[in-house]
Formats: sequence, C-alpha cells, structure tokens
Amino acid sequence: IPFGVSLYSTDVWADREIFDLDWYGGAPPEELFKDDEFVQKWGQNWGIPLYKWDVLEESDYAWWRRRIGKTTDIFGMFRVDHALGFYRIYAFPWNPIRNGEFLPLTIEEAKAKCGGRQPGFQPRPDETDEQKVANRERGEKYLRMIQDAAGDAEVIAEDLGSVPDYVRPSLQDIGMAGMKVPQWEFTDWQVTLGINYPNLAFATYATHDHAPICAQWEEQHKIMREAEVESPEWWESRNFLATLCGFANIEMEGGFIPRYTEEVHAKLTREILLSNADRVAFMINDLLQIHDRINVPGIHAGENWSFRLPMQVSDLSREKDYMTLRNQLKGFLRDSARFMS
Repeated sequence: IPFGVSLYSTDVWADREIFDLDWYGGAPPEELFKDDEFVQKWGQNWGIPLYKWDVLEESDYAWWRRRIGKTTDIFGMFRVDHALGFYRIYAFPWNPIRNGEFLPLTIEEAKAKCGGRQPGFQPRPDETDEQKVANRERGEKYLRMIQDAAGDAEVIAEDLGSVPDYVRPSLQDIGMAGMKVPQWEFTDWQVTLGINYPNLAFATYATHDHAPICAQWEEQHKIMREAEVESPEWWESRNFLATLCGFANIEMEGGFIPRYTEEVHAKLTREILLSNADRVAFMINDLLQIHDRINVPGIHAGENWSFRLPMQVSDLSREKDYMTLRNQLKGFLRDSARFMS
C-alpha cells in the first residue's frame, strides 16, 4: 500500500481538507541514482501531497482506516511502502512537473522561487536528539493506527533508503517487521549474515522498485569487466558482488567473482531462506531469473507496472520445464524448516 496518493487522484479531490497541497513528498538526494542528475542533486520528487495529520486525527484517521480496510479485504499481509514517511518525510515546495526548471538552480535560487521554502524533512529533520525523539513518537503513533486498522492482517514496513537510527528499534518495539535486503545490510563494515537477522524481519533480495537480483548481478559484473581495474566504478561494482558472495558463501577463487550461474542462483536462494528472518519473499521474476523489472522509481514510464509473466501461473505448478525449480525450492524450504505441505 503506497504511503501517498497522486495529487490528481479521486482521494485528493474528494477529501481535499486532509491534504497539504503546498508540499510534495519524496526522498532526499541519493548518489546511487547515477543516471538521474536530479535525484543526485535534489532527491526524488514523487509529487504526492503531504497529509494534514491533525485534520486526519479529528476523524480518528477514517480515510486511512477505509484504505487499510479495502487492502485487508484481499490480503492477509501487506507492506506499507515508505514507512519512513510516517516518522518524517522529505518534501519539495514545487510540483515535479517543474523539476527541470529547478535542476540547474542553487539552493538560494530555488528558495527565491518558492517564497523562501526549500526541500527538506517535514515536519522536522533528525538533526538533534530532541527532534529524533519527536519523530519517533510521531511515527509510532501513526503506525500503531495502521496496525489497529489492519486487524488480523500483518503489516510489513518498507524501511529502506536513508533510515534514521531510531526507526528499526522503533519497529521492533511496536512489533512490526522491517525489511532486510542482504546487499545493503552491514555490521561494522562487514555484510550482516542472515543468521544475525532479527526474527521479526522480512528478507528479500529485491522489491518492485529494483531489478531482479540476476539482472543486478550481471549489470555489476559487466561494469567490472569494462571499467578500468581499481577505478571507482570497478570497486563499487566489485564490492556489491563481493557482499553478496560473502552473504551466500559463494566462492571467489583468487578473488575472481563468478558470473551469475544456476549455482550462484541456488546459493543465493538457499542462504536467504536459511536466515533468521521469519519472513522471506522472492519476486516471481527473481525466482524465474527473468531480467524484467516492475518499476523504476521517480519516473513516469509506460513500462512501469506493466510486467507480466511469459507463462501461465498454472504452468509453474505442473509443467515439466519447471520441475527442477519446484523440487529445488521444496528442498530449500525443508532445509530451512519453512516447508508447509
């Protein structure tokens, strides 16, 4: 369930009093988006209006409760996208249709165009201990409301990105599983092994916002092969792959990182299932080693959310072509005590 809704949605037109139409939610600058100059400089401007939480509270968050209720009519478990936004959200004082206009500007030039306002965290940043405490209390208040509205359904928090140090302890305290993406999980600069994940966690290699792990692996391997050895690009790609090798105990003979093979795929699949996280999921394109991705954040593209399997779901459960995959998964599930007959 998305954190926000489109400015042009029926929700906004029907309940305008609960939305702040002067600010647009997004995410802070992120250097990992190498192909997007705006995101590197300014961040992701999703164009979602912020909520007027004080107005929502007057109705006991009726709009959110209706929204959650419709979701739980269908699903027994759902993920709250961008759960960090309940604690504080990065916001822009301009509509994303104007991003191109603001791209070349300095902070001061942008502020001049926006009446002194500039992008930043709302309602406050995390710069002081007092601000962190206030933001933590805020997030827990709203996420407990989501849990209450969900009833018997389980809520998963998407806690990826620039995660404040108080968020994951906060999620543990309220009993909500956060996410563990192995290639982004480190302890003292070393990859965190799955055995050290908290039990209350949802582990996966990729989400709808990422390329499947096979595509990520092959892309980074290609960069390594083509980049100058020990250049920043070479090291960045090598470290990414070495992290996954370390997590899944994939051999790097002589420091050489293998290509993505059936053996690599099997080891990655088995290792995350053996992790201590009591919830593990794979995107279907990940399991089938299909390179197509579902969504590219921050852009409006025709291919977003258009992915479809090239076969019928029923084929996966009975066709001979998928027997090896079925048997392999059953074996891994038994090994990890996750098998349900």
